[in-house]
Amino acid sequence: MKNEGKKIYVNGGMLITTPFFSYKNAGCSFDKPPKGAEQIECNETKDGVPCIIIEEYKAPSIFNEYYAKNFFTTYCLWAPFLSKSNNDNYKEYQRRIAEIYELTKISNISMNMRQILFRQVYLSIVASVETFVCDTILSKISNSREGFCKYINTEELYKVPKKERRSMIEALNRMWYQNEIGDAEQKVFDYVINTSYSNIRKIELIYKLLFGVAICDTDDRMKQHFNDRHIIAHKNGRKKNGEIAILTEKDIDGVILDANMFIKQIMDKI
Repeated sequence: MKNEGKKIYVNGGMLITTPFFSYKNAGCSFDKPPKGAEQIECNETKDGVPCIIIEEYKAPSIFNEYYAKNFFTTYCLWAPFLSKSNNDNYKEYQRRIAEIYELTKISNISMNMRQILFRQVYLSIVASVETFVCDTILSKISNSREGFCKYINTEELYKVPKKERRSMIEALNRMWYQNEIGDAEQKVFDYVINTSYSNIRKIELIYKLLFGVAICDTDDRMKQHFNDRHIIAHKNGRKKNGEIAILTEKDIDGVILDANMFIKQIMDKI
């Protein structure tokens, strides 16, 4: 697979009706295709004008530049992951942690209710780590077709059956080289979004293969937090011996400290 995008000239208009579409550059009112652009014809109309209507599961590649003869209109704001940088992802992580920590300051509740609150806080902190990992993957593969290609061609990352993988790559090739309209790229984004990142070894593998950096989990702290999170989320805090985990403010401070150090390490390396 070649990695560079192309210039595409639409012999009509472009109407975008989904937030899951983006482009490198765009323009309209071009009587002739820009230099080096490939031309595609329209198969629908809007107010009598030929156009291409772009929907979530019926779209051209997001990695191309697009120019239209008549109009270029969108009804949507782009999904955040299509434009966020890693710095944006880090700031969002920090904001989430700060907001979650505010919950621990709620007073005038019973000890039992406080335990329930602390469990929800713990879950949300660990989930914020997973969200950050997911967001950095999305930023990597949506901002660069090179990153996208690396992801889908690495079996350890894009774990789909060989037959399905082969079909996906064929669909992507048609989208990229024959300007086919479809949902091949969207399926990959859906896969990333729907994948769980609650395993430290998976996280280490992702950053090694996709970003080329080695992530270290000091003293297996995040691994333990993922294990504890599983007990809280799926066993309501009940341990193997039948005891119920009791969380303290020190536990909450500890998981925040470990999560922040882990995410800061990732940011420093990518």
